[in-house]
Amino acid sequence: MALSPTGVIIGEEGTEPIMGLLTTVLGCEISWGTQGLEVLHPQWGKLNVTVEDGCPIVPQEVAMKLIQQIESKATQVVKTLRMDTSSEAMWLQIG
Repeated sequence: MALSPTGVIIGEEGTEPIMGLLTTVLGCEISWGTQGLEVLHPQWGKLNVTVEDGCPIVPQEVAMKLIQQIESKATQVVKTLRMDTSSEAMWLQIG
């Protein structure tokens, strides 16, 4: 498996693993229901998830969109941290 620039694991072609970042970064709700594993995305609703050999997977197209969302949010956080750091540096130079 490969890693994206922000550390997201990218699996075999055709399916992608569900990342733990779904809940913490994207705000998805993950639960085991009567139909198996259910993932509720805050904007897209219920995702098509299957479980193969104990591993939850989603279609590759969905996984790529999820990874794009996660990386977009990670980029925003990094930019915010850089702004905070430069603001502190400017404050220290002035003071």
